[in-house]
Amino acid sequence: MDILKSLFSIGGKNYGPEDLTQITRIIGPIINKTACDIVKLQAIRLLTGPIDYIIPAVWGARLDGELEPTQKEIHRRITSLTEHLFDMLHLEDLSQAQKFAVGFLMRELIISKIVFLIQLAKNQAAGKFNTGEYHTDILNHLSPLGNA
Repeated sequence: MDILKSLFSIGGKNYGPEDLTQITRIIGPIINKTACDIVKLQAIRLLTGPIDYIIPAVWGARLDGELEPTQKEIHRRITSLTEHLFDMLHLEDLSQAQKFAVGFLMRELIISKIVFLIQLAKNQAAGKFNTGEYHTDILNHLSPLGNA
């Protein structure tokens, strides 16, 4: 039974199974909305650049120099999001290594969602080009399907 209690403990606060789904129902849409907003606001750069353009933007660092202004704006949004999620989950008592690990998971999830949305937009645009039904507002109708 102690194992079950530890599974439902986040940031020193104990949660029941119902509470856990409540938290994820709040966090999931926040992450999805942020990913969609980033893709919508930076669509031209993200759709025309290399797919890995988003990685330094999310992490806030490039190996080969400074971040571009678009990347800096994305990084600002991601940092704000991760700080908000840490606050929501009451994760202030974690060690530095644990905080980095949780932040790593958050950022990698966000990268995956953004890359998925970029590829979805490219695929939808390619399909519309092929059928002659291309509309320039394709990004306004993007939304992830469900939460994992």
